[in-house]
Amino acid sequence: MKNRYTHISRVYCHCFMATFLFASMPGFSQVLLREDFKNLDNWKPIFFKSIQRHSTYTCRQKQGTTFLEGHAKAAASGLEHEATFNPYKYPVIEWRWKIRNVYKTGDAKRKSGDDYPIRLYVNFPYDKGKAGFREKLTYEFAKTQLGHYPPHSALAYIWANKKHKERVIPNPYTEKEQMIVLRAEAHKAGQWLVETINIVRDYRDAFGKNPPRKAKLAFMVGSSNTSEEGLSFVDYIEIRGREREVLPKVDAALENEEQVTENGERTIFPSH
Repeated sequence: MKNRYTHISRVYCHCFMATFLFASMPGFSQVLLREDFKNLDNWKPIFFKSIQRHSTYTCRQKQGTTFLEGHAKAAASGLEHEATFNPYKYPVIEWRWKIRNVYKTGDAKRKSGDDYPIRLYVNFPYDKGKAGFREKLTYEFAKTQLGHYPPHSALAYIWANKKHKERVIPNPYTEKEQMIVLRAEAHKAGQWLVETINIVRDYRDAFGKNPPRKAKLAFMVGSSNTSEEGLSFVDYIEIRGREREVLPKVDAALENEEQVTENGERTIFPSH
C-alpha cells in the first residue's frame, strides 16, 4: 500500500513539474480572460446621449455553442467589459466573429459613414486625477455631450465597409480613436473568422508611443450615421499573455499595476 501511494505521489509530482516547465517555455501564453457569452453579467451597456435608438445584444445558443448577437437598425450603443487589465502583461487578444452584411454608404473616412457591422474596442480609460486643466475642461464638455467620459484613447478593430489602402485610419470624429482595418467588404460575410492582435504593437503603430497601463474591452454594432441595418456575431474572446519571441521589450515598470483602480473598479491582472 505504501508503495502504491509513493507511486501516485511521484506521478502527481511529475505532472506538476511538466505543467510548470511548459508554462515557463518561451511563447507560452497565459489566458487571463475567456468570454464565451453564456451571459452578459460582466458587461455593461454604453449609450450615447445624442443617439436615442440603441443596438441590441443577445446571448444565443446553437448546437451547444453560445455566442453574442448584435443588431442595429439606424441605432448605436455598445457593450464594455467591467474589468480592466494590463496590456503589457496581456497584450494578445483573440476572437471569432461573423457579419451578415456591410453598409452600402459606410466609409471610415467620413463622419456620415462612420458605421461598421462590428468593431472591437480596446479602450484606455481617462484618468481625471492625471489630467491637466485644459484636458479636464475638454473631458467635462465631452461628458455633457455623450453622457459619460470618453476614453483617454482607443484602438478600434473594424470590419470596414470597403477597402482602404491604409491599415490604420484615424476616426473621423476624433484622433484619440485610431481604427485598425482587419476585414473589409462583404465577400467573407456569413463566415466565422478568427482574429489575433497585439495591443502594444498596434498602439505604437497607431499613436507612435506606448499605451497607457490600463485597458478595457468593448464591442459595438452601430448604424446611426448611415441609418442602415446590421447583424453580427461574436463566438468568443480571449485575452492572454505576451508571446516572448514576438512582443518587443517594454519597460518593466509599465508591467506593474495596482490591484484596484480608482473608484474601486475591479482589476483582473496580477502585479507580479
